[in-house]
Amino acid sequence: MSFEIRFCVALNGSIIESNANGDRLIKENGRQFFDHLSKHSKQEALLFFRELTETGKVLSKNLYQKVNGDYKKYLYKGKFFKNDIYLAGQEYLYDQKHEQHHLHTPHIILNALDIIIVELNEKDEVYYCNKEAIPQKYYNKNYDKNHPIIETMGFLAKEIRSSRKNLQRFHVYKDVLYHIKGIYIEENDHIIFIIDNRTSADEFNSLMKHKQQMESVSHLAAGFAHELRNPLSVIRGFIQLSGLTNNIEKYYKTILSEIDRMNEIIEDFLSLSRNNSRKQVQEPNELFHSLIPLIRSECILRNITFDYQFEKTNRRIYFDKSMIKQIILNLLRNAVEAFEEKQNDKRFEIRTKALKDVYQVTVSDNGPGMEKSVLEKLGKPFFTTKENGTGIGLPLCKKIIKDHEGEFYIDSKLGEGTTITFTLPFVND
Repeated sequence: MSFEIRFCVALNGSIIESNANGDRLIKENGRQFFDHLSKHSKQEALLFFRELTETGKVLSKNLYQKVNGDYKKYLYKGKFFKNDIYLAGQEYLYDQKHEQHHLHTPHIILNALDIIIVELNEKDEVYYCNKEAIPQKYYNKNYDKNHPIIETMGFLAKEIRSSRKNLQRFHVYKDVLYHIKGIYIEENDHIIFIIDNRTSADEFNSLMKHKQQMESVSHLAAGFAHELRNPLSVIRGFIQLSGLTNNIEKYYKTILSEIDRMNEIIEDFLSLSRNNSRKQVQEPNELFHSLIPLIRSECILRNITFDYQFEKTNRRIYFDKSMIKQIILNLLRNAVEAFEEKQNDKRFEIRTKALKDVYQVTVSDNGPGMEKSVLEKLGKPFFTTKENGTGIGLPLCKKIIKDHEGEFYIDSKLGEGTTITFTLPFVND
């Protein structure tokens, strides 16, 4: 930003407008652009201007610019627009070690970033942008203030100048959510805006959620198979009996009932693998009861006592069923992996309670627990105590509850176990 020279030049070489860096060079070399250049570069600049006017394209040219009495090689980019030529120049450095030319490193870095950086001068004129999102014609005082991004920056700039504080806003433009942060630079009364696309962040969160879902499905596969084996055994037994008695009608209702039970188990299992996040206003009772078969099977296979107590309520919650299931199963997985093999009395418990404004869910185990120092770090992204852990499970659980306007708490004592409590707000009637 501050290292780039910008000029608006008439066809005769007279400088009409400039940024702060250009102003400093005008004081040194005058308002005639050709007086800023070496003798050879003046001829090159004339040819450059002619080529710009004839093609109308954005073109580049190396020119020797006079700076502090010395001539330095600058790369100028230019474009002909409304009978004037707009120039942007930056010093062209030579790396002797690698025998190659390269542009000013900060500018290369800014262009490589997946964010838009815009700088407004003291008159709220856009004179720098590292992306093409703000068209070239907006780099002068006649820029289109109705451009959505510039309009938002304009409103934000007034607040920033009046308060002299850094501010931020969110803006939707062409179905894309942008985060716009304005930083006030007191030294020159400029404002720098950093604009980033939040869509990619949402895609990352969605990917992490789905990854956790897939891990839970894989983790519960053995328990799922075990849970299906019970109705299959019943069906097989009654079919054998019907063969002996030659009377299948006697066992028809029982067999059909066990098949329906299998369908319910399969549906509950498949719902875990679907990446169809959607919130609905619904009662929580059915959700938690649907988890019982899967949790019970997992605990039976691992010799863990499973206990639950769900308080029934007619009040409703606005929640995503698959995401809340994901939280419970992730907490089950954490508890199972925390238990030591030599521990005999392993317990996993779930309690729900309807309070005045929220539905409270408490998940606890009597595992090894955690030290206070570990507990303070737990829940931070990528922090994990597991050998092959990723550290994204609990942060995602906390984020899901936050997205549901609820609260998430972790309590653990070394040698006593861990208790996790989260709340989901009731919908007002």
